[in-house]
Amino acid sequence: MTTQEQTDMVAEMFPIPEGAKRLEWFIGEWTIDGTLQMGEDTLPLTGGASILAAAGGWGLRSELVGQVQGLGTMRENDLFGFDQERGLLHMYSLTNTGNVHDHVGQWRDDGGFDLVYEGVQQGQPYREEMEVRRTGEAAFTIHDVEYVAGALASVMEVELTRR
Repeated sequence: MTTQEQTDMVAEMFPIPEGAKRLEWFIGEWTIDGTLQMGEDTLPLTGGASILAAAGGWGLRSELVGQVQGLGTMRENDLFGFDQERGLLHMYSLTNTGNVHDHVGQWRDDGGFDLVYEGVQQGQPYREEMEVRRTGEAAFTIHDVEYVAGALASVMEVELTRR
């Protein structure tokens, strides 16, 4: 049996579910423009993202690099997947700010999705709520809110536009 025949057998045995196929829309190169609000300060945030297919179409992998005025460079790598057994999206994130999270959420009817992570940050209860919304054929927004010990810590509002 050839490698190609083996690949085809795997694809037949494990067809990609619709919840994973919906992620394909996000594949591409993106420009990031937005703000990061921390306390009284609202800082401009600009950068780019590269989003690629992962695991033979079962998910995505992304790399985001952003410049936050007054703070410097923010870097994030994410791995997206769809749990077909439970109908849930997962986004596993690793950042240069020390965050390592498995966000869990669901698709919305409009092609966007909502994700939540609950854990601990600096010994305090931490919650992150993320809304991803498609805003056109070549753009989407991310609204990300972080809470530490129940208090608002930051709000990030960005638009990603396909290059």
